[in-house]
Amino acid sequence: MLVDVTKELKNFDGEPIYLNTGGEPTDMTVRNTAVTLLAAGMRDEKIPADDALVRFQLAQRVHDQDKLELDVDEISLILRLTSESFTPLVYGRMVELLDPAKLKK
Repeated sequence: MLVDVTKELKNFDGEPIYLNTGGEPTDMTVRNTAVTLLAAGMRDEKIPADDALVRFQLAQRVHDQDKLELDVDEISLILRLTSESFTPLVYGRMVELLDPAKLKK
């Protein structure tokens, strides 16, 4: 699926959601949300070396391109990490942008 990772995540009122990673809060986009999740491990998560490399390479691709092809496994990984790390609002917005067919179920 071709994904535009520059798309911003919005709250229920259509205003930007902010991502705060310790510095100045920035508007949350598919790109900075995915890169943050892929590049950082979850608390107490042990990531096998092969999985860490897959995450790194995917984070680099998402970081470097405004639009890119993501396969089902890559989208599933990003959405799983999103659901484990963020609120249902953020997860729902990421689903809208990465796997809109899931909302029709």
